[in-house]
Amino acid sequence: MKVITWNVNGVRARQHELGTLLANEQPDVVCLQEIKASPDKVPDLLVSAGGYWCYWHGGKGYSGVGLHVRKASHPDRPAFHHPPFDFEHRILTARVPGVTVASVYVPNGGKDFPAKIAFIEALTGYAAEIHEKGLKLVLCGDMNVARTDMDVHPKERKPKAIGQLPEERELLEKLIAQGLV
Repeated sequence: MKVITWNVNGVRARQHELGTLLANEQPDVVCLQEIKASPDKVPDLLVSAGGYWCYWHGGKGYSGVGLHVRKASHPDRPAFHHPPFDFEHRILTARVPGVTVASVYVPNGGKDFPAKIAFIEALTGYAAEIHEKGLKLVLCGDMNVARTDMDVHPKERKPKAIGQLPEERELLEKLIAQGLV
């Protein structure tokens, strides 16, 4: 299964690049984050991207996720779902044969650090539930946590910066431990 994930930072500004990506790569699943558009404002070119089951989950100018499943690979429309901990349009899942795919946009925590921590904890619980059921989970997106210092440019390493804090990294490791690789 070919999966592409992309934080587009505004889907309207990236509509042509996204259309080209879909046409050239023909991925089975596309997960988008930070679409910054409500479903009614997503460009027509993308609303029902040719050959894809599309689900747009966003609001005006802020956050949002999209998930698209290729019809040639999965002829039956997948069940799209928002786990109960979703807020601000930050997670969308689709169940396709053999796997649940999630497009995730974790809050960066700058405005509300406790909300970021709560979201990651809930995401970890969600991943644990999937794993306990013996199901597979593909988690795609923007986690807004640098796993190690190696993942941050040396000039940007700041041990007290949100996204690099030990408690965030510990939570990310707990999430990965839920059957993810």
